[in-house]
Amino acid sequence: MSPNDTPSPDRELSSDEATLPLQKDLVAYLDGELADDRSREIEATMVEQPAVRSEVDGLQRSFDLLDLLDLPKASPDFSEKTMSQVVVETPTVRRRPDGDRVWSLLNAAAWVVGLAVVGLVGFRTTNVWVPRESDLLVRDLPVVENLDLYTELGSVEFVEMLRDRDLLPDSDSEDDDASAE
Repeated sequence: MSPNDTPSPDRELSSDEATLPLQKDLVAYLDGELADDRSREIEATMVEQPAVRSEVDGLQRSFDLLDLLDLPKASPDFSEKTMSQVVVETPTVRRRPDGDRVWSLLNAAAWVVGLAVVGLVGFRTTNVWVPRESDLLVRDLPVVENLDLYTELGSVEFVEMLRDRDLLPDSDSEDDDASAE
């Protein structure tokens, strides 16, 4: 039988058999430390088993007698002895040697230089790879310069018809000259 098992109410148990497995639970019951379900089980066992009931009564009387005893008092110098053994640590301010100060300044300077280098690399990267609006205008400058001519021609079909009839100058030679520059 485990200590938490409740004795079977079918047979009458001797005093030792009935109370030994329940001893911890009986003390917890008297102290009010058991869960409600377990307390009800203990109460049912006390009703069914007279040996358990007499053990609870005996424990209760023992607890009542203990309450009658005087509580021990600490000696008057107990606090003094205890406090003298307590070690109080006072915070100490440690001054840095001059060498530590130099290293901390060098460390801060290294961080500043590092951040400046990272910022410069980021700035240059965005200037090279991200196109500016003015770059797009320079690329489209020939179209903008000849915009009046293009609007007078009307449609693309008209320009293609002129090209098919060889009425337009050869644009391949101009493109070669422009790409060579």
